Order: sequence, then structure tokens, then C-alpha cells
Amino acid sequence: MSASIWDICKLRVQSIIRAFRRPKPRKKDQNDTQEINKLKNKAANLEATEATHRELRSKAQWIEKELGVWERGDFGSIE
Repeated sequence: MSASIWDICKLRVQSIIRAFRRPKPRKKDQNDTQEINKLKNKAANLEATEATHRELRSKAQWIEKELGVWERGDFGSIE
């Protein structure tokens, strides 16, 4: 029984020590990898944004074209 109490106390002390321990400095490789991943994510987001803009422009042009047909009363091309 006393061994289990000691184990619990030991775990508590270890957790307190870990909580107040300074974080280990990152290695240069880890920093480089992290920076590369950030840049990849930024590039992917930019590409997605550009694709969305292109799609919106295309839809806007289609709507403008269709509105022009309706304003002219040229319903023959719409079925």
C-alpha cells in the first residue's frame, strides 16, 4: 500500500517539475521544416483563393451575359 502512495506522490512531483521546466530549444532542422510547412500552407491558400476568384469572375460574366439576353428580349438562345 505504501508503495502505491509513493508512486502517486512521485507522479505528482514529476508533473509539477515538467510544468515548470523550460521548453527545449528547437533545432534548426525543426525550424526549417516548420517554416517550409507554413509557406506550403500559405501557397495552397493563395492558390485556392485565386481559383475561387476565377470561378466567381466566370460566373459573374455568365450572369452578365444572361442578363443581357433578358434585357434585349432575345429568348431564342435560352431553352
